[in-house]
Amino acid sequence: MWNKLRAEDIAEADRREQELLDDFWRPMIDNGSFATQFRGTSDKAAALVYHLAEKQSVVLRVQEEAYEQEKAVVDTSAGANLNHSLQEDEEKYKKRLRELERRLRRQVELGDKERQRIVRREIAAVEAVLKRLSMSLDHLADRQGSRARIRRWYRETSVKIQENGVGMAFMALAAVFNITVSVVRLVGGV
Repeated sequence: MWNKLRAEDIAEADRREQELLDDFWRPMIDNGSFATQFRGTSDKAAALVYHLAEKQSVVLRVQEEAYEQEKAVVDTSAGANLNHSLQEDEEKYKKRLRELERRLRRQVELGDKERQRIVRREIAAVEAVLKRLSMSLDHLADRQGSRARIRRWYRETSVKIQENGVGMAFMALAAVFNITVSVVRLVGGV
């Protein structure tokens, strides 16, 4: 949440947000999604609810695939696209790791300790990304677990909505938020 950032971290957060907008979220944004900074205020939360409520048809398609058709997350169209993207990213990082390992061998041959240290640090970073990607792919492939979580969430949410008299807009928001959090966890390893 943007409201919890330290002042010295805002520039880096802005840079990272722009990178996500340009590199990862562009296809979604081009197809009608939106990205915004949530700063923790009730006004911003209400604005998000109303904006997402207008996007109800997207939520209903995901709900139909995941719940009514009893598909696992990986078997939904969104899950299949995510799985494909994760696999492509995994291959890209494996290729990068092989390149770095070749560079490290070369630096060892040359005896350049400083460059060896730098390349080892890059290798560690790429290996960490690969580990998160692998965990994301495994988590996404957990068909039974994802189906059970979706069904449990849907039952719990439906009961709460009936008890509290909350409208469809809030159910749509809850579904979008739940799916978004799941995707962020899959991709970011959070």
